Amino acid sequence: MRPTFWKAIRVVLLMALVVFIGIQFVRPPLDSPPVTGDLPAPLEVKSVLQRACYDCHSNQTRLAWFDEPAPAYWFVVGDVRAARAVLNFSNWDSLTRGQQAAYLFESIMQVEQRAMPLSQYTFLHHGGVIT
Repeated sequence: MRPTFWKAIRVVLLMALVVFIGIQFVRPPLDSPPVTGDLPAPLEVKSVLQRACYDCHSNQTRLAWFDEPAPAYWFVVGDVRAARAVLNFSNWDSLTRGQQAAYLFESIMQVEQRAMPLSQYTFLHHGGVIT
């Protein structure tokens, strides 16, 4: 009975490997359109935004190596799409002055309330932590 158990374990592991390799081919697109108008900000502010916000809230998304394999990639793409729909710093010039002021105020409130950056982002992307 012992050899049968190990054979079954090998078959299950082989099937899991085949499924893992197969799902790598299911990749929703993560578009990076050109930046039409970036937020004009002092260098210190800009560096914090680029480090902690731009991966999700701009068209300048940089994925880490651990964001690439599916199914992690699927979650990342969903989060980036949702974040860009709320605020995209790459299209800053398309907003009115009032909208820009409102988004800046809301961004500051989100950071102060520790709602942003998301904890699942900062858990793996330590550079995204804002102190």
